Amino acid sequence: RYEKEGNSLIRTEQSLREKSIGKEKKREVLFEHLETFRFEYLTLDPAGEFLWQKEWLNQPYIGLPRAVRLTVSGDVFGKETKTFEILIPQGILLKSHE
Repeated sequence: RYEKEGNSLIRTEQSLREKSIGKEKKREVLFEHLETFRFEYLTLDPAGEFLWQKEWLNQPYIGLPRAVRLTVSGDVFGKETKTFEILIPQGILLKSHE
């Protein structure tokens, strides 16, 4: 899980197995002193058009987004706003002819 807390980006990690047996989460500060921080998700709308959305878990959308766009400034990124687009490969499930 990635979340902005104040001006910091925090990553919290916990496997499903550890969660079921009550082990603690691993929490790490990735960046501090961020001035801009925003995620956007490339999804497909009902008409088949690509659309950048601020959220995807709470939308009527099935599956992973096609890409994630990260907009940041501050910390190691400098004063200028930088945008990174990360594509998420989408596989096709084929039926086996066994």
